[in-house]
Amino acid sequence: MVPDFRALGEAKNMIENIEEVKNQLKELSEVINSFTSEAVQLRIIDLVFNAQQKKAPDITAQEPEHIPPRPKRKRIKSKVRSLSTDRAANGEGPVSILTKLAESAFFEQPQSIRSIIEYCEVNFAKKIRQSDISGKLAKMVREGILKREKNAEGQYEYSKP
Repeated sequence: MVPDFRALGEAKNMIENIEEVKNQLKELSEVINSFTSEAVQLRIIDLVFNAQQKKAPDITAQEPEHIPPRPKRKRIKSKVRSLSTDRAANGEGPVSILTKLAESAFFEQPQSIRSIIEYCEVNFAKKIRQSDISGKLAKMVREGILKREKNAEGQYEYSKP
């Protein structure tokens, strides 16, 4: 049996090619692992290995798909009037009630916000929240219409100056 030296030469070429392929794979793995998205990594691998089978597609020449813009929503006008509109229309909102009380003798005695709210519930049949009148009370104090002092409980009481 005569040794086939041609096969040995091919085997030597394959070993050299394997080392070259290993080096190329190391370089490729560094590039691929630099991307944090696994989807991007897989896409790059597909492109590299598909290039071996056929000519790689030129992804830079592809135009992105045209995505039609979303239609704008039409605003639906409400048929129900808001509470603030109703209150403003009849002049019986929290601010207008507070203004009427300031013009009357109500603030001759110091009044806390709680007592103002309770008075409005009883005499005006209006349920008023503290947040509805606290801003107006502060404005009336700044304008000098009312003055504000703390009571023994540490709560502010409003009265005429």
